[in-house]
Amino acid sequence: MSKNMLLWVVLSVCALPCMGMDRRQPSVAESTLDKITFYQTQVRRIQGQINGLRRDSGPTLNQAQAAMLARYEDELRIASEEVESLEKILVRAEQLAELSTSESTRIKLSADKSAAQIAEAETAAVAAREMTQQAQITANKDIQLSQNARAIEEGRQQIALGQERTKQLNKLVWGVPLGIIASLATYFLLKHLLVHRPTIIEKDDTSIGNTPPLPHFDRLILSPAREKQLMNVFNGISRAVKKKLPLSNMLFWGPPGTGKTMAAQAYVRKLSREGLIDHVIVRGSAFKRLDSAGKAQHALAHIIRWAKKGSKRPLAIVFDEAEAMFVDRDAPEANEMTRDLTTTMLSFFEKAADPKKFFIISTNYPQKIDRALRNRIDKNNWIHFEKPGAAELERLLHVYIALHILNNKIAVSPELDAALPAIAQRLAMQGLVGREVDSLLVQVLYRVLNGEAQELNPAIFDEVVSQIEQTHELHAY
Repeated sequence: MSKNMLLWVVLSVCALPCMGMDRRQPSVAESTLDKITFYQTQVRRIQGQINGLRRDSGPTLNQAQAAMLARYEDELRIASEEVESLEKILVRAEQLAELSTSESTRIKLSADKSAAQIAEAETAAVAAREMTQQAQITANKDIQLSQNARAIEEGRQQIALGQERTKQLNKLVWGVPLGIIASLATYFLLKHLLVHRPTIIEKDDTSIGNTPPLPHFDRLILSPAREKQLMNVFNGISRAVKKKLPLSNMLFWGPPGTGKTMAAQAYVRKLSREGLIDHVIVRGSAFKRLDSAGKAQHALAHIIRWAKKGSKRPLAIVFDEAEAMFVDRDAPEANEMTRDLTTTMLSFFEKAADPKKFFIISTNYPQKIDRALRNRIDKNNWIHFEKPGAAELERLLHVYIALHILNNKIAVSPELDAALPAIAQRLAMQGLVGREVDSLLVQVLYRVLNGEAQELNPAIFDEVVSQIEQTHELHAY
């Protein structure tokens, strides 16, 4: 066996076990079993739909029912074929595993043989040293001078050969730890590259492998009654997380711009930064860009599986604009994509409370959400975000004046504080919400920058609000 071949064998023996050190890395067989389980669930679901259709239709099928039955049976055949194909893959994986075990045994025997060669080389070196000593003693005898010289030369050659072999084998032995280190480094590098965030999820929308932005509770202005209700629910969830109790799901509903998403986002970010949970924010607008039901269903299943795999803590998933994803399957506006998304969602969240995960749905139209999904949310956790009143709008004005005016080093007239209650009352009559107040202050900022006073005063506010009152509409920037 050559030097390079021997080095390759020993490094392979040491590096192969390292690649399996992380028991959390799924094998081909485990991954295939997960897919088989998934398609078997699809088979059962489709079979249930077929049985339900036959049961509801009676002995005679109309044309629509016959078409639907044909489609269900075609889906059942495809899912069954997928299960059969995956089972064959699983059998092949098990056969390859047996071959791998046999190859490992053969390589170990080769390594044992290499160790025997090391011992043999060391024995040869000892024997060579003994020959040299004998030759030196014999050299003192004048009679055998030539013979002694020849023996000494032979002994020196044997020593050099033995030392060279020992040196090569020492390099081989010391190279083993370096091989292990290189294998580990390669393994963890590949693992890091292969475990990646789904492209449909923005970096700031998850705490998995990322530090989420700071929560902005200061911009969340609600009525005292709604704020109390919301904090009671949030505090209950926090205590349940700490005590490892079941976590209940939530539904936030109300007009656009009233703080539903801001509240859910701020709260899960707060719990994530405290190390209590991990979170993912899934936005319905992202799914509208997908061009097929299959892609949408795969994307949602991938997000949830990735989040469950990447999180070692309880998981919170926020679904923003949920009416775009989970339309009631019996509604006229439901389509194949929304039905598949709803079915996938229900398969992952089977209970109304779970100690390992919970979800928050944010929607403008709660009545459009699928009935089965709404049944997984306790009625006490349905939070209605109504439009702000004059008192809340005044607080919002203070928040966004600080954000857009004071933070940009623009002076504020002393008379403005006294004028804000009346301005808030006028905004309330127009039905403005928090998002529109934010946009309003941006327009006010532009007027200040374009004017001569270079300070915010009641006159500028009055000019912008009067324009709103004339148009009865404020477009968000």
